[in-house]
Amino acid sequence: MIRILLSWVGALALAGCMSGSGGSDEPSDVTAARSSMNLDQELTERAEQAQRDLSERVELAAADIGIERAEYVTWRNGALGCPGPGMAYTEALVPGYRIILNANGEVHHYHGARGRAPFHCPSERISKPLPGASTNDPDVI
Repeated sequence: MIRILLSWVGALALAGCMSGSGGSDEPSDVTAARSSMNLDQELTERAEQAQRDLSERVELAAADIGIERAEYVTWRNGALGCPGPGMAYTEALVPGYRIILNANGEVHHYHGARGRAPFHCPSERISKPLPGASTNDPDVI
C-alpha cells in the first residue's frame, strides 16, 4: 500500500515538473510571480492587465515590468484604497486585490475589486487595505 502511494506521489511530482517546462504562452515574469505567490487565474489575469496598462503609461515593454506583489485584500470602503479628492464612497468592506509593479526601479500600485479590472492608483492617493486581510486565497476574505 505504501509502495503504491509513494509511486503515485512520485508520478504527480514528475508530472508537475514536466508541465512547468516550456510550452507556456505566459511571460516568464508572470509565470515566476504566479508560482512564487501562488496566484490564482483571476489574480494572474489582473496582474497581466496591470502590466499592459503600465507598459503604455511608461513606454516600457510589459516583460520589463516586474510584479512585486499581487494579493487579495479587503478594502475599507468603495474607494478601493485610492480615494479621490472630494469624492464620497460606500462605507462597506469591499473584497478586492492590489498589485504592486516595478518599472525601472519605480513602484506603481494597481487596485481593484473582485470581477473588475485593475486601475492605476497614484502614490499620493494610496491608502492601505485592512491589516491582516492579505491573502492569495480568493475565498478567505
